[in-house]
Amino acid sequence: MTNFINRLRDGENIVLWIGDILGKLMGYPSKRDLAKLIYEDLDKYSKLEVANINSLAEVCQVYLDSVTGSKLKLLNRLRNSYSNSKATSDLLYLFPKSPFISAVVTTNFDTLIENSYGSDIFKVDVQNEFEIEANLPRLYKINGDFEHIDKMLVTKQDFRKLKLLSLYNPLFENLKRELKGKLLLFIGYDLEDPDTREILSFVYDKLGDSKPNAYFVTSSSIINTETINWLNSNEIKLLKQNEMEFLNELKKYLIEKQHIFETTDTPQELSVKKKYR
Repeated sequence: MTNFINRLRDGENIVLWIGDILGKLMGYPSKRDLAKLIYEDLDKYSKLEVANINSLAEVCQVYLDSVTGSKLKLLNRLRNSYSNSKATSDLLYLFPKSPFISAVVTTNFDTLIENSYGSDIFKVDVQNEFEIEANLPRLYKINGDFEHIDKMLVTKQDFRKLKLLSLYNPLFENLKRELKGKLLLFIGYDLEDPDTREILSFVYDKLGDSKPNAYFVTSSSIINTETINWLNSNEIKLLKQNEMEFLNELKKYLIEKQHIFETTDTPQELSVKKKYR
C-alpha cells in the first residue's frame, strides 16, 4: 500500500478496475452465484456437459446448447436475480470527487458503480464509444449490462465474438487511450474464477504496448501458479490486503490530500434529503 500511495504522491492518476467481490459485499450476486443459479436450471443430462460449474460463461453456453431455453430467457433469468437492487457504496461515492481517479473499468453486470457515482460518471460502451465525455470520470463495462441486453457477454460464444468482431475495436482503442500514463488498480476480483482470468487476459493483451503500471489487490491467501505467472508476465504487482480495508485507506488518503468533505450520503440519500427540505 505504501508504494502505491507514493506513486499517487508523485502525481499519477488512477484507473480502478473493479470486480464483483465488492458488489457481493453490497448484496449483488457474484458471477459464481449466477453460474450456480443457471446450473440448477439445467436438466440432469445437460449438467454432465458442464466441466466447471464456477464458470458462468460455460454454464450459460451449455444452457443455450441444451433444450432448456433461449438467449432472451437466459438473460432475463440473470437480470431477475439482481431483484432490482439499487445498492451503493459510500466508499465509491467519494471517488468521483477526486481528480486522481479518471476512470473505472469493470466486467460486472451490476449497477453498483452507477448507483454510487450518480450523475458523476459517463458510461462508455459499444453503444456510444464515439461520445466520450471528457469532464467526467468514465465507466467502461467490458461485459455490457442489462441496459443494452442484446450486447451483453455471458456465454462462451459471446466471448468468441468479442475476440473476433471489429464492433468492439473502438471500445478497446478508447480504453488504451484512457490507460496511457495512468496507474491501474485491479480490486475485487477472484483470480481463481476461470472467466476472470480469460477476460482479463484478453483485454490486457489488447492493450499491447499501452499496458500501464498496475497493482492487483486481493485478500486471497492462496493463489495458484498459473495466476502468479500471469501477474508476473504482465508486470502486475500483487498487494495482499483486504479489499475494503485497502479502499478505506485510499479514501483516507484522498480526503487528507484534497480536503474532500467526507459524507456517507449516496446520490439516492441526497435526493431524498432535497425532497424534504
